[in-house]
Amino acid sequence: MKRVNRDSQSLRVSNPQGYAAMRIAFERVRDGSFDEYDIRFLLSGIRPIARETFYRLKSKQGASQELIDRWAMLMDVCDVVAHPEYKDQGALQRLIVATEEWLRNHFMHLSSAQEFSAEAEKILSFELPQGIPISKSHTLVSDFFVALEQYLGCDIELERIITQRFNEVLLCLFTILHYTQVLVESSKKEAQRGGAILMCGSQGKFGLYAAVEKTRIMERVSSSLPSDRPHTFPIPLFSGVAATVDNSRAMGFSNPCVGLALRHRDGHLGLFVRTLEELGLHKWDRDSVPDQA
Repeated sequence: MKRVNRDSQSLRVSNPQGYAAMRIAFERVRDGSFDEYDIRFLLSGIRPIARETFYRLKSKQGASQELIDRWAMLMDVCDVVAHPEYKDQGALQRLIVATEEWLRNHFMHLSSAQEFSAEAEKILSFELPQGIPISKSHTLVSDFFVALEQYLGCDIELERIITQRFNEVLLCLFTILHYTQVLVESSKKEAQRGGAILMCGSQGKFGLYAAVEKTRIMERVSSSLPSDRPHTFPIPLFSGVAATVDNSRAMGFSNPCVGLALRHRDGHLGLFVRTLEELGLHKWDRDSVPDQA
């Protein structure tokens, strides 16, 4: 199948109205008046750039695998905005599988449920074990701005804007990915397991985790855990963002909430949290996952 040229120049020329809208959204990022919906719009605009760059690097002999993986992740985040249905492939899904497997090997060395609980608490407080294949939040934000600069075709003062807007942009990326539902297949012999990407945190600091049903991490100590212990486990994907919350609700796996990154009247970006019950929704249910073709 013939590939369509999606370089930044052709995108600007073929859709000047879209380019103008992207410039306006970027100006809101630059002056600090943006929210989650501006970042959603910018992600949809840079999606062709991310895809073209990824496939170009992938086909280039000698290209850095780390660089390929970084653009694969950015492309996958853009795809979440364009296609918010269940994910059963892509960089996010691969990260979940790799992190779950790493954590399973880590927890297999524990001898008691008490040790398990202590290590699990570290996961939630971001004291992650050394060597965990967690993606670096700074890389995701940096690559977002690199792709945006390519699309706009002008110098956006990358280092300065990343420094100034890092925390707010990362919060928006987290809330955009929050509640993305995934289907995970750890091996060819296993049936697909469902789950969701969720924000979780405490004391004003939040990370992005995956909760996958029947996670293999629980195998080692499942017999010694209380029978009412959830069958999911927080699998860390990204960490390191601070945010103020518009109410006292905690965002966690025992209290599933939807968070939106919106501007308060005083101008600062914060988390607006609503429970699923308030929205008239039910907790994620594996039986609600549609059959895959």
